[in-house]
Amino acid sequence: MKYTKAFAALLLALLLCACAALADGTGTGIGGQADQITEFTVYAQANTRLVFSQDRGMVQRSTGLRSSIYGGYTITWYPTYQPAQAKTASLQTAENVTVPLTRYTSYTVRVEPMTLYALTARDAYLGLPGSYEKWITPAKWTLASADNCQIGAAPTATPVPYAYYHPTATPAPYYFNPTATPNYYFSPTAAPQPTATVYVYYRLTNGSLITFDMQSLAPGVHTINAKLNGSYFVPVGSTSQNVTVYSNGQASQTSVTFYYQYNSGGIFQPTAVPTATPSPTPQPTAVPQPAAVTVTYKLTDGTVLSTETRLLAEGAYLIAYDGRYDGLSWLQFIGPSSYQITAFGNGHASSESVTFFFGSTAAAPTALPTATPTPALQWDESATNQSALIGAAKIFPRPEPGKGKNTFNYEAEGQRVTVHSKAKSLKGDNNWWVCISGNLRCWGTDYVIDHEWIRVDYLNRWSFDIDKVPVDPRYPSL
Repeated sequence: MKYTKAFAALLLALLLCACAALADGTGTGIGGQADQITEFTVYAQANTRLVFSQDRGMVQRSTGLRSSIYGGYTITWYPTYQPAQAKTASLQTAENVTVPLTRYTSYTVRVEPMTLYALTARDAYLGLPGSYEKWITPAKWTLASADNCQIGAAPTATPVPYAYYHPTATPAPYYFNPTATPNYYFSPTAAPQPTATVYVYYRLTNGSLITFDMQSLAPGVHTINAKLNGSYFVPVGSTSQNVTVYSNGQASQTSVTFYYQYNSGGIFQPTAVPTATPSPTPQPTAVPQPAAVTVTYKLTDGTVLSTETRLLAEGAYLIAYDGRYDGLSWLQFIGPSSYQITAFGNGHASSESVTFFFGSTAAAPTALPTATPTPALQWDESATNQSALIGAAKIFPRPEPGKGKNTFNYEAEGQRVTVHSKAKSLKGDNNWWVCISGNLRCWGTDYVIDHEWIRVDYLNRWSFDIDKVPVDPRYPSL
């Protein structure tokens, strides 16, 4: 019996020595990567803190380029036996993040990285081309210091898929038994901890979206601080807001917004935060949404030649003037020659409209001609065909001038067609109709129009000469 007690005492001493070694905060050996969720438990022997740091990783963009970036991590910690008291901190840059711990308390610590999709949105304001496609070398975080702490269980890591936003359930926590040798055990009765997702929007004072972030918050009161910084944008108004998450996982508000003003490099004078409440922005989903960008062609006096809307998938684009009006001698292109546009996966773009400007010469027509040409019985249409531009947002071709059911409708503003002939509407309303043919591209599909009729005012009146269009002998005008 004496030998047994001595052996037990020796075993206990060895265990305590091992625990003391773990209590040394130097070189904890705890860390993780930007492509996995990591969870571990800690017992605080005194009022102390955990210090987290991170190193950059290498990502590949959709353009094939590589970039060195920091990961983004949400650190959640709570007393293992009181998950409702969870708190969070965010690790986004090289600056260390400190997590305070209370003595004689066992904690569960969870480090959850942002997905590549979310990191793309976070860094979009930098103007870098392309989206983050995959980690070549994942960014890494490290538990740099854990003084007066015992790491009670080996960290567990779970891979994070590309479109992962927040866990559907929190793993059951480990419990610490302070009355015996440190011993962690799994509690099968622990219920999953409810969380609330809160979106953080960063906008200019005119309401334009710069970028967005999202946080999964456990029940409790959280202070959300603005993380957008750098020389390009200057905050306007408050840079922090409080959000309360209730025990049922519902948040006092589903989103917060911080306002900024663009700093062009001169003397910056911030303006007041808009008093109007911004219109709610739909919450982004894991599926990227195309951004709508309006392209306008107009004269310097404000006259609009045409407009079109382009739907851009997530990525960087160069929208350049395509020379569509080069054939008109009375128009002179002024510029700019192109625009750099970044489309985000949430349906917004860095600029939602661009404009190309033109000057007009004295030779420009001043009014739509009202010609009454003499009908010809027969003619060679190839000798009188003219090229014209569609000037309306949509056209509705019919089989006869002003008569018959629309064969289809096409969004082809600014595209060219061939004008063969003209005739008055068969409805007797004295509107001129023209017979056209052309190859149109709408919604990514090519369509062929062959000798169909549209009303003349659906064409750009400056792009062709209505006087030189012959009257169709099949429909002589009265």
